[in-house]
Amino acid sequence: FSFDPSEIKTLWLAVDQRVAVSARVHPLRSIDRLRQAVREGHRFGSTVSLLNHLLNDQGDVLVRIVREATLRVDDVEDSLLEGRLTQKRSELGKLRRVLVRLQRLLAPEPGALFRLLREPPQWIAEHDLDELRQATEEFSLVLRDLAALQERIKWLQEEMAARVGEQTNRSVFTLTVVTVLALPINITA
Repeated sequence: FSFDPSEIKTLWLAVDQRVAVSARVHPLRSIDRLRQAVREGHRFGSTVSLLNHLLNDQGDVLVRIVREATLRVDDVEDSLLEGRLTQKRSELGKLRRVLVRLQRLLAPEPGALFRLLREPPQWIAEHDLDELRQATEEFSLVLRDLAALQERIKWLQEEMAARVGEQTNRSVFTLTVVTVLALPINITA
């Protein structure tokens, strides 16, 4: 994952008893982890077990993304508190776009899974349901953290805009004072 919005894609899977096929143009870390687990001999007892593994891997990747984004936001906030307003506004905007896109793509997943868990098919084993419940709850928590981080970025952007506005007001005030002081000299001349 790079913080480039064009790198975020939807994953489509077709799964049966012996084969899992994913259609993608760019490599995805969660699928690469699943492929590595299969290569290492991990066997899945059911399609729900495979889904649980994929959800856990996807959740781990999302946690890492949220942590990296949080570190970036912390850096921007620290520089804001120190009074250094360089190119951080554009970095925050780009980061916020990525997080919004991620949330838009991933937000429907927990809802669909919770609906499945509310009325599970008969063929899903009870232990698979428990694991799916846990993976879905963890995934939902990561999405909530993502939303909270978006709000924090929005607040930082508003704070930066307010500080830029204050600087502009001070500059205009200084210019006005200089103009008023120079007015009698200009009138006399």
